[in-house]
Amino acid sequence: MSDSMVTQSGERVTPLACDEKQIHIEDIAHALSQLCRANGHTKYFYSVGQHCINCALEAKARGFGKQLQLTALLHDASEAYMADLIRPIKQQMPKYCEAEDQLLAVILKKYGLDPELPASIKMIDDAMLAAEFKDLVGPELIEYQAELITEPDLKEKTCSEIKQTYLKLFQELTQ
Repeated sequence: MSDSMVTQSGERVTPLACDEKQIHIEDIAHALSQLCRANGHTKYFYSVGQHCINCALEAKARGFGKQLQLTALLHDASEAYMADLIRPIKQQMPKYCEAEDQLLAVILKKYGLDPELPASIKMIDDAMLAAEFKDLVGPELIEYQAELITEPDLKEKTCSEIKQTYLKLFQELTQ
């Protein structure tokens, strides 16, 4: 059995021992645009990619610089290689969380960012999650107090639309 995977671009990636050279933004945008939030238990398809775009736009609205906006866009990038687990399960899997954090650090470092997520991005992520659950899942399962400055775009979009928007925003933030 192989310890690697092949991405959409044809790159062979070893998620548990990843090298920066194996990471490509096109693979991240592609995969995140096709992963559904809440393990698919939403009113309609709403991708991890769209969530990340909304987080980056929230960071911009809060006056955060381009590096923090880019961090917000990439905060779930490890899920392109390791999948998205719902929080109740992820919280019970410390080794998975450790591996995910290590992979995310490699990704963030590749793009010149601090390899550890700042508290401000975690707060945006939590606030966005609460807003998404309220509108897309139904019952408010998450008690979270932070308010969003933006009105997140929760409209149903195609994977292709999300991928293109993600890549465009990445380009804007890295130029």
